Amino acid sequence: MTTAMVVGIVILIVLVWLALKVVGFVAKLALYIAMALVAYWLFAQAFGLPFPDLHAYIPADAGMH
Repeated sequence: MTTAMVVGIVILIVLVWLALKVVGFVAKLALYIAMALVAYWLFAQAFGLPFPDLHAYIPADAGMH
């Protein structure tokens, strides 16, 4: 195994590790956004904020066949 191969393998391992760190950060960010949206959905009326109207997005006959 030459020095160039060892350096290449080390660089590859570091790049994979960094890619996994980025994926983990994006997943955590998406989870926090989802939790904030659910909390707003549940507690908006209690704080006097405008409550999202579910019927504006789902037709009245959705799923009723």
